[in-house]
Amino acid sequence: MSNYFDLHLTFHMETILEKLYFYRGMRGDQIANMVYLNPTLSEEKSVYNVLRKLKNQGLVLSVKLQENISRGSIYYLSQKGYELTLHLFNVEEGQKGNGWIEYYSIYSEDLKDIPGSEKTFGDIPYEVFVPPLKQVAHHLALIDFFIEIPRDTGYVIDRRLNLYASHKFNINGNIKRYRPDAEISIMDTDKTFAIEIDRGTENGLHLREKFKTYCEAFRIMEENDIPIPCGIIFVVEEKRRDHGIKRRWGTILTAFINEMKPYLDKVNLILTSMDKVKETLTFEVKREKVDKEARDFITKILKENLNFPYANVYHDTKTNKMVYGIGYSDIDYKVMFATISNEYESKVYLTYLEFIKSRLQNAKEKKEVEQLTFTGIEKVLFFTHQKPVILDNIASLDFPLEFKDELAQIDNKLRTARIKLKEVNPLDFSLF
Repeated sequence: MSNYFDLHLTFHMETILEKLYFYRGMRGDQIANMVYLNPTLSEEKSVYNVLRKLKNQGLVLSVKLQENISRGSIYYLSQKGYELTLHLFNVEEGQKGNGWIEYYSIYSEDLKDIPGSEKTFGDIPYEVFVPPLKQVAHHLALIDFFIEIPRDTGYVIDRRLNLYASHKFNINGNIKRYRPDAEISIMDTDKTFAIEIDRGTENGLHLREKFKTYCEAFRIMEENDIPIPCGIIFVVEEKRRDHGIKRRWGTILTAFINEMKPYLDKVNLILTSMDKVKETLTFEVKREKVDKEARDFITKILKENLNFPYANVYHDTKTNKMVYGIGYSDIDYKVMFATISNEYESKVYLTYLEFIKSRLQNAKEKKEVEQLTFTGIEKVLFFTHQKPVILDNIASLDFPLEFKDELAQIDNKLRTARIKLKEVNPLDFSLF
């Protein structure tokens, strides 16, 4: 038991204060998931008991949630509790921080010996720190996302809220703000993703304005040698999966392609639902491994499924990622467009566009097919969890004309191949 300002705090009290400091505000069941990962009923009850004690000491406040938002209450630090927690974390007056959460704990005896010890929290005014009670449903959905972040991928996925992820920029006298709902980072890699909790309230025009701001912010970040995220992940409610997720994807993707043109090859737009966050992030953690294993199976497909006696696979010399395969006989040949994909992502469209514009011609100029007859294109997408969804209504979307023309046939006779990374024979073959 610790004593601060004549307050008697148990280990469990300090733990819950820590979580509320990290995440600003949560329901009791969300706190239990943060503390215990997969809490039992008795563990969840113990959290509510501790919250009651913290409220009695004036360290925690609660607001009952409206029934149309959620059951229960949202709990957050009182000003007294917030000031106490600043002392627990040794936050100096005026201190700046980057807000990355993982590995940072008030229980660390010597932070210098802990990975991520350079991560600090800032001295943020209390009125800014408190959770956004007017947008509480949005905030609680963000907490649900954090809870869904997988912990068994072999990599630590760090996270920070928009209090720290946002940046202000002056663009031609206008103040613009890069303000994703959060950012996540796959530690020990260079992968950082901006997170957008999407409740379907923004129409196409609002989304275009959002991506225009992203594009302007990324330009300024690059000019100042600030790394930009490799992806933007939109997270929708689980119920959206049965009610218009594909239509919503078309709206978001259209806005992205129109406003993010300078970054279409650098930033991958991804859409997932709350119940598929674990699968989506696991794929991103293992993307390079999936690509490598997929490359090994292109030859198998060309020979065993398409009956070519010979096959070669080519990869990009800069990125080392596969770009296409060639299956050929003594008479003719086909070129295979092959890539890996999450369930909903923009990169597959851009990769196909590059294939049509340049890769296909490069394949036709390969020495092994110089005297052979070209008989067409084969297309295959590799995935690990959720089968990739390719829009079949591109002609009706407000894509730039050059995109519409080239992408019109992307879904025609497109094959999918599932890779099960841990299995000896990981290939299941099917047609869309």
